Amino acid sequence: MHAKWSPVSLATFQPDPEIKVDDTIDLNIGQKYAIRDSCPTKVFEVHEGVFEVVNP
Repeated sequence: MHAKWSPVSLATFQPDPEIKVDDTIDLNIGQKYAIRDSCPTKVFEVHEGVFEVVNP
């Protein structure tokens, strides 16, 4: 086997996610907290009643 074809390293690429929150949907504060708490990776947060993405 030639060294040129030997798999000695691995490179992977993953694009950054683009998360958008639709502000036209009216959610009450309980629904916003329910969505925030249902995410295991803690992507969303509620600050002063505003639902936002804090950790994409």
